This record gives sequence, C-alpha cells and structure tokens, in this order.
Amino acid sequence: MANPEHLAKLKEGVEAWNQWRNKNPHIKLDLHNSNLFRFNLKNSNLERAYLKNSNLEGSNLTDANLKHVNLIGANLERAHLFDADLEHANIVDTNLFDAKLKNANLSKAKLKGANLERANLENANLSGANLIGANLKHANLSGANLSGAKFTKTLLFSANFSGVNFSGVKFSGVNFSGVNCSGANLKNVELNDVHFGCAYFKGANFENVNLENANLENANLENTNLIGANLIGANLKHANLSRAKLNRANLIGANLKHTNLENANLENANLKNEFLVAANLSGATLSGFNFSGATLSNFNLSGTILSDSNFNRVQALGTNFEGATLTGTCIEDWNI
Repeated sequence: MANPEHLAKLKEGVEAWNQWRNKNPHIKLDLHNSNLFRFNLKNSNLERAYLKNSNLEGSNLTDANLKHVNLIGANLERAHLFDADLEHANIVDTNLFDAKLKNANLSKAKLKGANLERANLENANLSGANLIGANLKHANLSGANLSGAKFTKTLLFSANFSGVNFSGVKFSGVNFSGVNCSGANLKNVELNDVHFGCAYFKGANFENVNLENANLENANLENTNLIGANLIGANLKHANLSRAKLNRANLIGANLKHTNLENANLENANLKNEFLVAANLSGATLSGFNFSGATLSNFNLSGTILSDSNFNRVQALGTNFEGATLTGTCIEDWNI
C-alpha cells in the first residue's frame, strides 16, 4: 500500500502538496495502489513518484510534472494529461484508454504493452519512446513527434498519423491497414515485415525508402513522393498512385494490376518485367522508362510522355497510346 503520510499530504490539495515537495525534494514518493479516481492533480509535482497499479481514472493531470514516474499497471482511463511532462516515465502495461495527452511530453517513455486505444496524442512528443506491443487503435497522433520511436507488433488499426514525422522510426511486424498517414514523412524509416494494405498515405514522403516486397494493395498513395524508392516485388494491386512521384523508383517484379498511375511521374524508373494488366497511366511522365519485357495489355497510356523509353519485347495488345509522345522510344520486337 501507499505511504499513508504521502497520500494524506496529496489529499490536502495541489498547492499544499507542491509546497511540501519543494521543502522535501529528496523524499521517495510512494503512492502505489492508491485510489485517485477523478482526482484533481493539475500542475502537481509528482516527479519520480511510485504510482504502480494506482487508479487514476478520469483524474486531472494537466500540466503535471510526471518525469521518471512509475505508472506500471496503473489505470489512467480517460485521464486528462494535456501538456503533462512524462519524460522517461515508466508506463508499461498501463491503461490509457481514451486519455487526453495532447501536447504531452512522452520523450523516451516506456510504453511497452500500454493501452492507448482512442487516446488523443495530438502534437505529443514521443521521440525515442518504446511502443513495442502497445495498442494505438483509433488513437490520434496527428502532428506528433515520433523520431526514434520503436514500433514492434504495435496495434495501429485506424490510427491517425497525419502530418507525422517518422524519420528514424523502426517498424517491425506492424499492420498499417486503415491507418491515416496523409502528409507524413517516412524518409529514412526502418521497415521490417510491415503490411500497408488499405492504408491512406496521400501526400506522404517515401523518398528512398526500402519497400521491397511490401504489401500496398488498395493503399491510397495519391501525390506521394516515392522518388528513388525500392519497390522490388511490391504488391501495388488496386493501389492509387495518381500524381505520385516515382522518379528513379525500382519497380522490378512489382504487381501493378489495376493500379492507378494517372499523371504519375515515372521518369527513369525501372519497370522491367512488371505485371501491369489494366493499369491506368493516363497523362503520366515516363520518359527514359524501362518497360523491357513488360505486359501492358489493355491499359491506358493516352497522353503519356514516353520519350526515350525502352519498349523492347513489350506486350501491348489493346493498349491506348492516343496522344502519347514516343520520341526516341525503342520499340524493337514489341507486340501491339
């Protein structure tokens, strides 16, 4: 149980508590297993407090100092933690369902196995945080700082990561299905065994990212930056890549069946031996593109810029080339 003296002092109110803390900065606070249901702890100084397994459901911890606090197994369901400082906090296996963490500082926090379902983490600082096995389903992380965070087997279904900077983030065994990553920066992100099917990445930055063998079926990649990306063997079936920048991208072995590449820029990309049945490339820029050995049957190349491209041994039965620019294009041994 908690130290009775510490708990009694806390119940005197935040002002009295903070004054006592200032006079006794070296006391080790023991508040574990405390029942602080809907308690007002706004602006309280709880730095390094031991709150393991405590009940803080619905409590007000706005602007609270929770640096290095131990909240293992605690219940913070629907707690208010706006602008709270949880740097280096131990939040392993903690319940933060529907918690309000907007603008909170969770830098280097341990959130392994934490329940953050439906939590509001808008503009929160999660740099260097450990989110291995955490539940972020339906959570709002728009504008959050996730640089250097670790996501291994983290649950992300329907989470909102719009505008997030993922630079330096490590993802392993993660499913982005239904996740909103519009405008997110994924440059220099580390991906291992990641599923992107049905995810929303409109306007996201994947420049030079390794997406080899990635599953992007039905993903929305409209207006994304995929310049220099490695998409070898990627599954892009039914994906929306309209207006995407795919300059210098490597698409060898990728599945582009029914993919929408309307007005995409594929200049100097490598599409050798791709599966392109019924893909839409209307208005796309494909100058210098390598189509060698590709199957382009029955899809739309109207209005495309194909100058200096390689169509050697291409299968193009039923393909629409109306208005296409073919200046300098190699068309040796193609079948139309």
